[in-house]
Amino acid sequence: MTAVPSVYTSFLSQVAPRLRIPDSAAALMGAYSSRDVKASMVAQVIGQNQYLEYQFLKVIESISKREQQPSVEAAVVLYGMLNSRNVLIALQLKRRVRGGHPEFGGDGKLTLKPPEVLKFALKAEEAVVSDPNGNPDLAFAAGAVFDMLAMIVPDLGDAAKGALGQLESAFVHGLRTAKIASELGGQLKDLMYKKYAFSAGLLHDLGKVALGMLSPDYPKFLDEMSKRELPRAIRHHIEGTRFGIHHGVLSGMIAQASGVFREIAPALTHHHEPYVLRRINRNHHELSALVSLATCMASHFRKVEKTEDQAFDKWLGPELEGFRIDRKQIQAVTAKVLL
Repeated sequence: MTAVPSVYTSFLSQVAPRLRIPDSAAALMGAYSSRDVKASMVAQVIGQNQYLEYQFLKVIESISKREQQPSVEAAVVLYGMLNSRNVLIALQLKRRVRGGHPEFGGDGKLTLKPPEVLKFALKAEEAVVSDPNGNPDLAFAAGAVFDMLAMIVPDLGDAAKGALGQLESAFVHGLRTAKIASELGGQLKDLMYKKYAFSAGLLHDLGKVALGMLSPDYPKFLDEMSKRELPRAIRHHIEGTRFGIHHGVLSGMIAQASGVFREIAPALTHHHEPYVLRRINRNHHELSALVSLATCMASHFRKVEKTEDQAFDKWLGPELEGFRIDRKQIQAVTAKVLL
């Protein structure tokens, strides 16, 4: 009987339970995805969570000189629409991951700083502002998964601290991949999971961060692989052999644990071998292939002027055989996104 990898069991016990994006936070992200979002809509979401409403009104009380406490809707207007969203979501994520209640300093003001808690979420959202194919709520949610992982790392001991650097690297590479995937996805008119193209690209390598959090030797392994310049498929095989699990599996588990991205977990799990999904689920296969292509482009960028250029060979490996994006489309995206 094959032993269950320790990384797998550690992830399930120490990480996964703390990664679920709270329902109220997800609802707020959805509400703010509309350009016509109104304070009344936000107040309605807040009103469905009594604990959140209480804490939000405490925040308002700490900054307001009014004798009478305003209604929730008025409080949203008073604090500002985006400020309200950010503090509400930051409160929820911090409570989900770290536990406890919000702290207020001696001056009566909230000690939590939303821009610090939502560092990656805000960067991801900003990246899709001018993207016609982007979905700001899903980009924000994908960035929030990075933020939640960042909050978990300190609880895993000194050996896991190096994972914070990996988290930053995964975000930089993920953002590049996400922009390419979003642009390529926009050219596939009937792509079922088009709205997830950006967020899937951003999240695809978070399994590497999880491996770094739970396996102290993993960062050294990545350095070793980068120096040896082995083909992607061989690196993937060695990783699975050495650690008992591929990072793609953990990326899929992270998506599953988040709740928001559960639907696309298989596409992330198999982003190194999208062909596995071809006969199982066409929609998952296409999203997985899209991410596979985008991450290869992000990693092996070279200016492409002709469709016969050998650079394409590094992007279109055997795992992408039959994928319906042609070289001319790829060339156009290279010129638009990567140059």
